Amino acid sequence: MERCLKKLPKAEASLLGNYYLAATGNPMQARKNLADSLGISANTLRQRVFLARQSLRACMTAIGRKKRG
Repeated sequence: MERCLKKLPKAEASLLGNYYLAATGNPMQARKNLADSLGISANTLRQRVFLARQSLRACMTAIGRKKRG
């Protein structure tokens, strides 16, 4: 996973890190604060995180296939 995180654009990797680090304490408020700091809505934040996770998953799947093949 670390290898794939390094392959993501810095903005996406940072977004994923900040999003999931915000899961401690009151995650909803922390994620609202993150969205506010980025100047986007909470829905847009969720969409961007979803797309970044998709990219990460695709990379990890490709690496898994290479190891098996």
